[in-house]
Amino acid sequence: MPDGTIYDAFGSRNTALVYASGIEYMGLQLPEDKEVQDLVCRVRQAFKNRITIPYETLEFDNFIRIYYDLLIADEWRKQYRKEPIQNTVANKSFQLPELGFYRVQYGDNKSIYFHINYGGAFCVYEGDQLIARNAGYLLSDKDNNFYGTKNHLQNSSKVRIDEQGFELQCELIKSIHQDLSPLKLVVMRILNLTVLRNRYLADFFRYIVVKLLITGRHTESDGYFCRVMTWGDTKLRIVDTLKTQFDIKYLAKVTHLNLFHMASSRYFDPLDGSQGSECELSYNGKNFTHDFEV
Repeated sequence: MPDGTIYDAFGSRNTALVYASGIEYMGLQLPEDKEVQDLVCRVRQAFKNRITIPYETLEFDNFIRIYYDLLIADEWRKQYRKEPIQNTVANKSFQLPELGFYRVQYGDNKSIYFHINYGGAFCVYEGDQLIARNAGYLLSDKDNNFYGTKNHLQNSSKVRIDEQGFELQCELIKSIHQDLSPLKLVVMRILNLTVLRNRYLADFFRYIVVKLLITGRHTESDGYFCRVMTWGDTKLRIVDTLKTQFDIKYLAKVTHLNLFHMASSRYFDPLDGSQGSECELSYNGKNFTHDFEV
């Protein structure tokens, strides 16, 4: 982003943790791609200027993973790059339309960045200053089943983009978050102290759990989310519509929304889908419309 940050709503895990080695490797594989090289510079500067998540806020395990990943990234740079990339100021017009990530400039000095593959999540900048961002909505039914609008679209026909704006429709996705019961916690502790002490078994177990919890249990609800965004000379207008088959018990507009994750990692609290930055909204039964400008 223009202020040097990386908005985590534009990623599948929706976490503020940034792993640099994969981006460095991508830069090595695509040395002539200016956009990719710009991304490498952007990530380097984010770490250098401590714009990413502060290390002291990380729990020990994540700190070790990030530190180890930075060592790998450094090895990539030293061993395989003949000439280092100049750490210039990142290109503020960065976008990847082929992956669904767009940038549009409107007004005198405003830019909107949005991602059609993640429920139309967006952030708006005035110059280098963040003025608005939104990752969608978090809602629940009377049985406390939580749903979100963050979705990777499988059908491109659900998206319309032109010079005046875009329209996106996607299904509501049920959160797979589930707190472990006391029995499951005891079983996990026993496994950790016995068979999972073997590295290969532990890696295999982790792969299976991640496959199940993150990619294998995406459940769509009987409802949909529609986001229509139009931009003019001075204003950006967003009209969001939610339609469900159940009465909405709780509804919040969020800046962070993570629906698929390891349950024990606490990336998502069902009562705080935005990690402390939610805005609870009023609603009426099964339908909801929110019309606002930036």
